[in-house]
Amino acid sequence: NIVSFPKAMWYMSRFTNYMPDEKGNWYIAKCPVFKEGQDCSVGIGGTGTVVTQQSKAKELAAEFHSFYNSNRVICEDKELMSARLALVVAIKITLKNALDILAVNAPEKM
Repeated sequence: NIVSFPKAMWYMSRFTNYMPDEKGNWYIAKCPVFKEGQDCSVGIGGTGTVVTQQSKAKELAAEFHSFYNSNRVICEDKELMSARLALVVAIKITLKNALDILAVNAPEKM
């Protein structure tokens, strides 16, 4: 039996770190691409989020993803965590205000 479970590569550590007794029962591989040399990404949310070709600010979106993936909001340093939580709240307010101006409804949570 073969099962496919597409996830971001960081997620695979769940298998290697938390289920060592299962070693040898599964294999981790990158998702295929359509053209050789093409970037490989799993666009299913979370850290697998992609920046689409339609994006008008590809570099900014890529920088945000890079920051978000390397800077955990919830951490042991309480002062740092408070600062990052304040940043997340400020971003939420800014996005809500911008969407309200455009008359676009947004979910309360994702």
